[in-house]
Amino acid sequence: MFKVVILKSTSELMQDDYDILHSLVSLEKQARIKRFCSFRDAQNSLLGDVLARVEICRVTGMSNRQLEFAVNACGKPFLANNSHIHYNISHTNHYVACVISDVPVGIDIEEKTY
Repeated sequence: MFKVVILKSTSELMQDDYDILHSLVSLEKQARIKRFCSFRDAQNSLLGDVLARVEICRVTGMSNRQLEFAVNACGKPFLANNSHIHYNISHTNHYVACVISDVPVGIDIEEKTY
């Protein structure tokens, strides 16, 4: 299995929408998001986490509340309660990318500006 989803985000989220999505992620992730200096970076980090959660739920049939995340020694996140699912997130300016696989995987996205 190998699935890539790319989200184009051309405008800032309304505060109510941001707050709803923010409530879907872990308290640890909420704290990390709040440390961003740029709202765009905070929004992209949040959208990446939510996108990964949605796609992992689709692939596994698990609910968002069932997902348990951890990070390895290098800081790479993984799904702690399902070792058969691997994922990675990348974001840049107006794009957020997520890859889901049954083998270790990574993704990097960059937006060219001219």
